Amino acid sequence: MSRAPMAATLLACLTLVAGCSGPGAAGSGSDGSGSGTTAAALTATAAGPTEDSSPLAGMSALEVWEKTKADADAAQSVHVAARFLDGKDKVAINLKMTDAGKVFGLLVLNGDRVRIRRLGSTLYFKADYEFWLRNADAATGQALGDKWIMVKQGFSADLDQFFELTDMDALVADTMSLSATGQQKLKLVPGIQVGTRSTVGLSDESTENTEEAQTLYVAASDPALPLNLTMSADDSQYMKFREWNKSFNVVAPRGAIDLAKKG
Repeated sequence: MSRAPMAATLLACLTLVAGCSGPGAAGSGSDGSGSGTTAAALTATAAGPTEDSSPLAGMSALEVWEKTKADADAAQSVHVAARFLDGKDKVAINLKMTDAGKVFGLLVLNGDRVRIRRLGSTLYFKADYEFWLRNADAATGQALGDKWIMVKQGFSADLDQFFELTDMDALVADTMSLSATGQQKLKLVPGIQVGTRSTVGLSDESTENTEEAQTLYVAASDPALPLNLTMSADDSQYMKFREWNKSFNVVAPRGAIDLAKKG
């Protein structure tokens, strides 16, 4: 899923949840801490010609992109942090995720925090009273505010979009997608230092609007994994990829409200 419809998708999902739960809904769970999706198709990356010491030295921009895509596809986990605008909506993501469907973290929409935990085909999420009041009504806020809600994949087509938003493989594929024209226009540009790591940059020159141009900074190492995705005209919007292939635990919250059991 591209970044553009994410806020609308999230609100649609949560609106459906409000309709599935009545004022009598009860249950609470332990508070979860988060660590957070999704990017538009790769339209730019940045870093100039690689140094001789880099395993990417001598590669063309397209070859670097192809290696990065393969290395990212082969990864088993990643920590993604992102901020971007969806129209007038401000969206932030802070998620640790694995390719086996284990996810832990936060989605933030216009300042409202939605905690996320996922274990395969079961997803748990929790928002506070104010969130439900703004996006549903007071009764829903009283019923669901600060309570963990559980949904199984396949319960509804609309809520399955939650699983798309927390799917590592889909996120990586979306971030690394590039049109045929984009592949032809891809260029190496000067990289940046990300922590202690040097990067190689890839820039898609196919966009007509330079303000929409993006730059992907890739680790100048093997594996050549994505580290930063930035907007040329707005440094407040970005995606950061860290902790590739690091393990972490996710625990199902107690007392979660099962939507399948609510009328």
